Amino acid sequence: MRVRTQLRLVAALVAAPLIPSLTGCNRAPLDAPIPPPSMVFGEDMCDECSMIISEQRYAGAIGLRNGRRIKHLLFDDIGEMFLYELPPHDDMRYFVHDLESAECLGADEAHFLRSKKLRTPMGTGVAAFAKPEERDAALARLGGEALTLATLRSGQESP
Repeated sequence: MRVRTQLRLVAALVAAPLIPSLTGCNRAPLDAPIPPPSMVFGEDMCDECSMIISEQRYAGAIGLRNGRRIKHLLFDDIGEMFLYELPPHDDMRYFVHDLESAECLGADEAHFLRSKKLRTPMGTGVAAFAKPEERDAALARLGGEALTLATLRSGQESP
């Protein structure tokens, strides 16, 4: 073989494992947990209303798995996320941001509040908290009602 051919072959073999990551293929092992999304606030758009997602503390996301492919749906309002009609999927996970710290957390770990005094992007008044005592303090301050993930999900169809 010529030297050039050998170099091309070596380059192709070295690059082959990198190709899936370079092409944006979002595949994961079937038993891997669905990771949180990467959101670019001020640039990403809501999958429901197409508004720019600018308020991190009210943002949410749904991670959907179909086979090995994972897709994230992004939302500018947590309450709006739970009204979204889900497409067919094998597995899913909700993500929300803590109202106090804006930290992203799994919705199954969060404590929710709905209050008319919360000015959320789409007016649902739903916020998430990492700690129940923070939610309870906001409830005492703002009024409204404490909610569970199951209550919020009750408006959606199951997979």
